[in-house]
Formats: sequence, structure tokens, C-alpha cells
Amino acid sequence: MEACVREPLLAPATTQVAAAPNFVLVTAISPASSVVGHMAPLPEELLKEPIALDCGAVIREIRGGNTINLDVLNRLCSEVTSSFEPFLRAQGVQVRLEGPFVWDLSFLPSGDCYRCLNDVRFRFRHRVVLDRDLIGYTDVAEKTIFLTSNAWNAAFRLVFVHELFHALSIHYRVLADRPGTWQERYVAEEELAGDFTEWLGYGR
Repeated sequence: MEACVREPLLAPATTQVAAAPNFVLVTAISPASSVVGHMAPLPEELLKEPIALDCGAVIREIRGGNTINLDVLNRLCSEVTSSFEPFLRAQGVQVRLEGPFVWDLSFLPSGDCYRCLNDVRFRFRHRVVLDRDLIGYTDVAEKTIFLTSNAWNAAFRLVFVHELFHALSIHYRVLADRPGTWQERYVAEEELAGDFTEWLGYGR
């Protein structure tokens, strides 16, 4: 299915947030002074005031890239959370959505510079997917979705919806009791997320 044409994430909006102005992007740094394997934002990378979206996701870090359109993010977020249970029912998956959904979001430059989204040498040294061209990644242990702050387009919308589905699925333990190895559950989770984005009209 072709992805739907949606409003651009950089369209004029009533609420927009620019990248943190006091952050200095470090691209050349000695290994001796680098933090290895610390995925969560460092204290100096955190926003002074976290930004809560309507669906329960909380933006805690914004670095680099373009202005973030909170109105569009809220619409995407609400669309995903309101469609999550109906989609699972349509797939024959039974789940009880108990308790509030809370998950963190970090928006990062997409390169492999120090502490950027594809910094697999330091920040993301221990993530499961070590590709250097990701534009979105969900980490179970940190309960965080890490997203590019550079590519606000249809591909970004697809990845945002895909990763938010993962966060909801993990939070509500959709496949936690599925028989098989963790690799088999991982494949099943990816397939389900792809079905979800296609079901909503974003492609897969």
C-alpha cells in the first residue's frame, strides 16, 4: 500500500520547538574523554523542561536538525495510540491495556558523530542494531525512542509511527508470552509493526 500524503512536519504550526540552543555538537573528541555505552541523555543534553505529548510520550532531548512541529507530533502520537488496540483486535491479538503509557523521546542528529543517532562507537555501542543509517530506534531498557532530528518527511513519519508501535507493544507486553526465542519474537514484532504502519496508510 502506498503511504498517504500527510501534512509536512515543518509546516507552519501553533507550537514549534527549536533544538536546544545551548548544546554544542562535539564531532572531534578523544576516546579518553568519551562516555561509552550510555544511551540515555547525559544531564547536559536534557531539555530544561521536558515536553509531554498528548499520548504519554515525553520529549527529553532535542539536538540538531530542524524545528520540531509539536502539533503534528501530537496528531501522529494520538493516531497511533487510538489505533493500537483496534489494530491488534483486527489481527486477532488479545491484549489488556492496563496502566498509563509513558515513554521517552530523544531527537538527535542522524550522523555517526559523538552522541549522535548513529554513534555506534560510543553512545549506541551496545544497541541491538548497529547500522549507521538508522533514523529511528527503540530501546527496551531505556524505554526511549531515539529519532533523527534531520529528516522531517514521509520517511520520518513512517519511522515515528513504526517506533511508537514498538514502544506501545513493549509497554503492554503484546508478544512477551509468545513461544520461541527472543530472535523469533523480534522478527514477529517487526512484522507486526510493519503491518500496523501499512494498516494506517503509511506504508512499511
